[in-house]
Amino acid sequence: FEEVYPGKLPGRPYTEMMAFEHFLTWRASRHAKARYSLMKSLDPEHPITVHGGAPSPLYGGSAQDQPINRGNDWFFADDLDGVGCSSFPKWFGIDDADFGMRVEFVKSAARDKLVWLSELQGGRAAQGFSIYEPVDASSQQRWIWNGIACGADTILFWCWRDEVFGRESDGFGLIGDDGLAEERLAAMKVTGRLIEEQRDLIAAYRPVKPEVGVLFSPQSYYLHWAQEGKAERCMQALEGYARSLLRKSIPYLVVEEEHLDVLSGLKVLFLPRTLVVDEPAAGALAAFVKAGGTLVCESECGAFDSQGLYRYPEDRFTSRLSGLREVGRRNLTVDSIGVQIAGRELHLGVTQWLTPWQRGKRQVLADGADGALVVEVPVDKGKLVLCGAYLGDAYLQNWTAGFEDFVELVVRSAGWEPEIEVLSPRPEKDSFVYVKSGTSAGKKVVFVFFPAGCQVAHLRFWPGFFQQGQTRDLISGAEVTLAETAVGQECTLKSLEWRLAVLVE
Repeated sequence: FEEVYPGKLPGRPYTEMMAFEHFLTWRASRHAKARYSLMKSLDPEHPITVHGGAPSPLYGGSAQDQPINRGNDWFFADDLDGVGCSSFPKWFGIDDADFGMRVEFVKSAARDKLVWLSELQGGRAAQGFSIYEPVDASSQQRWIWNGIACGADTILFWCWRDEVFGRESDGFGLIGDDGLAEERLAAMKVTGRLIEEQRDLIAAYRPVKPEVGVLFSPQSYYLHWAQEGKAERCMQALEGYARSLLRKSIPYLVVEEEHLDVLSGLKVLFLPRTLVVDEPAAGALAAFVKAGGTLVCESECGAFDSQGLYRYPEDRFTSRLSGLREVGRRNLTVDSIGVQIAGRELHLGVTQWLTPWQRGKRQVLADGADGALVVEVPVDKGKLVLCGAYLGDAYLQNWTAGFEDFVELVVRSAGWEPEIEVLSPRPEKDSFVYVKSGTSAGKKVVFVFFPAGCQVAHLRFWPGFFQQGQTRDLISGAEVTLAETAVGQECTLKSLEWRLAVLVE
């Protein structure tokens, strides 16, 4: 190693820095595999998993911390029995969408392996002599049922009593001294009883199989960090698409760039800020489109390879597939663009720059002075949606309903149809009804989470969704009336104490 000089600082030529960042991820994954092999040799019977403070796509790095340097969850899952993540919602302001997103990231990485919520916040957080918001029982029960809805196999709390070591002293105890321990334990008894009574139902539950994907590109994280000392833009772009899909209750899968075998089950794949695409991945993505998939690309998709070398626009896989090319970077003089799709005009936020596309004889969804800002190109059985802008991180920074509608309309145009629709209330900036569904032993299970202040939600299900024409709420035990209409089954749900319902056949 004395002959190896890794990249040291961002802002220099990318090659050595990206290689060193990749090495750090690889090293952490190998470390986990070595631990696993040793532990498994001593105890071959029990599952052995690994977890980080967050799913690996949320490790965007900082000036002192390279991105994904604690390992890649997808490679952990290749070698171990499962993966997990910590979640402290009251400490870090994690709402329903963020919480569900974290579990979706881990479940996507785990594939058929175990999914553990390895550190779920037990009581009020502590850090030094600061004081944070206490953990109320209602919020905590929502985290538990949200985790179950997303397919978590095991939920572990951090921790039982308040901590006694270091800067986290006097914090996090489920029975800790934040004044709400009694109500937490009372609520936990209710959930514990329900889980025991419904043990078989919950054990057999599987979330609905996603037909929509969002690409996670570690190499694009490495490139951003090599330039800026952080991969925040890249991380936020992925979060933007994932959050919008979850808020629209559209099931999705996070697809890691070296685990593309899952593409065959998808109808559409979003590529947020995917600046780095190597030839093997380009080939797999092209095959996905030609077989009937929809690929949604943001600005300068595939403009670099994993060596950090730039490709001219005409040399990128998107140009080879579409017959069009980006005409170059243009200064950003607007903060939004208008997109025409499915007979609607939507306004989408943009950030950093614009890279217009040649128009050709294609369907232009958004036009600009120097070319198309969003253009749709048919390719064999599938199509490309080429965006000459960055939309995902712009949405995360400044919420717009237009972006969420754009994502939904693209997904619907790719052939996806919702089994469940929230007819009312409509999503607002800080308020949305979140629905997650699946099956258990052939029976439908639907989880409904109400936002604060929402008293009633009106839902529609596909015709015959509940085969017996009836359902009940597992939490309250109440029967739920279904109205049979020409377009499906509908029901009106009331928000109760925990602001959630679990409908079962």
